[in-house]
Amino acid sequence: MSSICKTNSAISRLQFRYGILLNVCFAVTMLVMAAVKAVFRAQHPVGVWAYALAVLPAIPFVACIVITGRYLYRETDEFARMLITQTLLWSVGMMLAINSTWGFITLYLGVAPPPLYINIALCYLAYGIASVVVRVRYR
Repeated sequence: MSSICKTNSAISRLQFRYGILLNVCFAVTMLVMAAVKAVFRAQHPVGVWAYALAVLPAIPFVACIVITGRYLYRETDEFARMLITQTLLWSVGMMLAINSTWGFITLYLGVAPPPLYINIALCYLAYGIASVVVRVRYR
């Protein structure tokens, strides 16, 4: 988040703090996904326990969305807010394009769809690519 908020290298304390929060949240998301997958492989949970574990990786991912929203709400620099908003729109557009394309491939060619949790990684990847595109655009 913080790497694209300014056209120069100076970032505000708010940008730094939310950048750290977001990166920690991304890391926690991936760690929880790996841990839950390991538990399902090893123990094969059932019932309520299985549902609770299955939902667990979504919690830090949703927290990432909340953190980004809180940052946008608190950011006073209109240019920085516009850059983040553009980055988010580009990344959502990339995700929709990839998911739609794969959906049509699945529909017409009978290729198995990827697991839905791949969208979390796709979201992070799309955000990273979009941040570079937006940053280059405003240099």
